[in-house]
Amino acid sequence: RGSKERKRAHISLRLMGLLKRFLDVSFTTSFPEEGGMGTLTKYFNEIVPPCVSICLRLNKTEFLFDKVWNSFAVDPFSCAAFLENLEPYILSDQLTVIPTSIVQQFVEHYEKREKLVELEACITHLHIMCLDIHQIMSVCERHSLFDAIIYVHNSALLDYISPAEKILAELSRAQAAGSPLTQKQVELGNKLLVYISGCLAGRAYPFGDIPKERVKQVKYDIYSTITLLHSRRIGEIGRAHV
Repeated sequence: RGSKERKRAHISLRLMGLLKRFLDVSFTTSFPEEGGMGTLTKYFNEIVPPCVSICLRLNKTEFLFDKVWNSFAVDPFSCAAFLENLEPYILSDQLTVIPTSIVQQFVEHYEKREKLVELEACITHLHIMCLDIHQIMSVCERHSLFDAIIYVHNSALLDYISPAEKILAELSRAQAAGSPLTQKQVELGNKLLVYISGCLAGRAYPFGDIPKERVKQVKYDIYSTITLLHSRRIGEIGRAHV
C-alpha cells in the first residue's frame, strides 16, 4: 500500500534484509565443508554476483563496500570473486567511484593474474580520485600500459605533454635499434597519432572530451611540443651534415 516511492523503499528494505541473512548463511550453514580450490572458486562465483548486482541495482554502494566487501575480503577466493565481479560495472560506467583501499587490491589482483588489458581498461573508467597514483603509475610503467598512463597524466596532473614525450621516447629507442618495428610498436605509434589528433581537436583520450576551460592550453602545449621536437630533429640532421 501507499505511493510508488513508499513501495520501492519497502521492497528495498526487505531485499537488504534478505541480503544480510544471505551473507551470514553463506559463511556458516551453506559454506562447503569439503572441497579444494575448485569447489571454493565455484561456490563464490555463484554467491558473489547476486550480492554485487543487488547493491548496485538498489544504489547501495556504501553497503556494498562495507558489509559485503568485509564479508568477502576475509577469504582469498571470495575476495578474488568480488574484485572480478566489479569489472563489468566499471567498464559500463555504472561504478566509477570505489574506495581507494579496494581499488588498490583490485590493481594488485589483476596484475598478479596478468589481466593487464582488463586492468588498463578499468583504470581509464574509474574516477581519478579513487586511484593511488603512485601504485597506478608504477604498474603502468612496468607493463607499458600507455592508455592508463595518458589518463592519469591528463586527469590527475593536468599534464598532456609528458605522455606524448614518453611514447616518442619509446618509439625513438625502438627505431634506433635498427630492427623492424614490432606490431606492438606500430600500434603504439598509431596510439600516439590518435592521442595528438584528439588533443588538437579537444577530445580526451581514450574517450570523452577535454574540459572546455583547458582545450586552448592543451592545443598550445601539444602543438608546441610537436614543433619543438621537429626543430630539434632538423638541427640534429644539420649538425650531422656539417
